[in-house]
Amino acid sequence: SKFCGYQFRYDQEAQTIEMHQEDFARAVLRKYGAVDVKPVDTPMKVGAPPLEPWDGTASDRETLEFAMFLGDLTWLTRCNPRLSFVAQDLAQFSHNPGPKHVEAARRVLAHVRLNPARGLIFHGSDKVLNEVYPHRHTMITMCDSGFSHKGCKAVTCVSVLMNGAVVHHVSRRQSTVSMTSTEAEVKAAAMAAEVIASVVPLWSEIAGAMHPPVRVCIDNKGAKKQCESGTDTVASAPYLRCKSYCESKIYEGLLWLDLVPGEQNGADMGTKQIRDTSEFIRKDGLLSGRAPGMFPSAEVLRMQHRMANSR
Repeated sequence: SKFCGYQFRYDQEAQTIEMHQEDFARAVLRKYGAVDVKPVDTPMKVGAPPLEPWDGTASDRETLEFAMFLGDLTWLTRCNPRLSFVAQDLAQFSHNPGPKHVEAARRVLAHVRLNPARGLIFHGSDKVLNEVYPHRHTMITMCDSGFSHKGCKAVTCVSVLMNGAVVHHVSRRQSTVSMTSTEAEVKAAAMAAEVIASVVPLWSEIAGAMHPPVRVCIDNKGAKKQCESGTDTVASAPYLRCKSYCESKIYEGLLWLDLVPGEQNGADMGTKQIRDTSEFIRKDGLLSGRAPGMFPSAEVLRMQHRMANSR
């Protein structure tokens, strides 16, 4: 079935609904002459150096065609969060795309060619939704930042998941330069709090109930400590507003921060170039619902232990 440009597949045996954009993806491949290109596993070449601005000057037609491609790619990210970072990375060069940027864009098309029907898989089975702990119709959030040591603005990604796949995904550059990875992660946590504050009321209105505190997976110990400490330091002064906002939402009971390993944080997909193909596939599986997983962190295990003892 189709709705507003999205397509849906229902698997009664697996109890899943897949939301995808196959027709649009195939139209994009035809539009840019990539129907018969050789498919590749990742949208960005693993291990390749970061793209740099081009010294030459692109023609008006080349600039327009590149901008059109970016618009199409951005729409594809709605059901393909794995494409969000490459879309953002290429958008930096939209005003003057060079041969290397066009080559990178062609690789993205080759990746789309791998499986144009790939989308988000939402689960309804007890096997998936009771993994580690029951989380049916409950939101889990992952946040991350791509910190740069070159004085560039970090990239923040926030992914809100429910029933095994992403229901809200945003990836964007931060408005100010971060001096440390902890600062960048605190800003990412603040953005996660902002997203949750806007999504939870909608969930509550539909469900007719209050949502429990949202689990926010974060992989930076320093950022977690700063947001939970309740104290301000000289180090946190430059980003105090972000820290205080996240802190206030924790105290309100809107969310809680859970420290997880970086390899279990799917939000990496929106902040940086993934290091190898296996990691890309694993994290794409976490966000898309193809390989949903609930990491049993130390805090989750402690909560389970307390619940078991209270019975």
